[in-house]
Amino acid sequence: MKQGYQGALATDYYGRALPKHDHGSYNFERYTDLQSRLFKGFKEIYQRQVNLKMLIQKITVVASDVMPAKEADWVQVSQQLDLFADFTQAETSKSRAHPAMPRAECAAQFMPFVALTGYEELLAQKAEVRSSQQILASDEQEVLAQALVQVKEDLPVKVWVNYYDQKKEKEVELIGTAEKVLELDKTLLVSEQKLDFGQLYRVEILK
Repeated sequence: MKQGYQGALATDYYGRALPKHDHGSYNFERYTDLQSRLFKGFKEIYQRQVNLKMLIQKITVVASDVMPAKEADWVQVSQQLDLFADFTQAETSKSRAHPAMPRAECAAQFMPFVALTGYEELLAQKAEVRSSQQILASDEQEVLAQALVQVKEDLPVKVWVNYYDQKKEKEVELIGTAEKVLELDKTLLVSEQKLDFGQLYRVEILK
């Protein structure tokens, strides 16, 4: 044992005096699955409980009062009432554990070229192949992105799509049922036909 330790001691199986195991807890203000908040809680316990002069053999982290994310989406929030509050009208408010993403940010996920780095260089390399394909302006891409957001919210839904057919090397129309919007693959599935976001010119929901 290092000199200078003045904390609590415990005796092990062999009769040796060792530093007593320590523990601490941290209460989150609301249910969360965010790594940054979880790490903040762990860091606070570590800085509060750990003796930096000692070596660590094992750290155990335990979470209590957990629930599925779907059930924690809406949670009860306590409301502080003052002396002049009307208790007969007071209600426990509800708030989202994780506020919904703004619609503009949500739409950005569907922008055909938003995550494509070096896009200008790629166009230059494939100019001959894609010379007949129209490149949407930024405002047109935004309109298309908003349309894809609406399609995803209404799935399955009948749509009218204008897109660039790479085999025919021209713009074509398709009327069918939108079945899936795949953000990771950046594709739209219409009547079992997979269309890349980069092929799309226009998407309209048919009532």
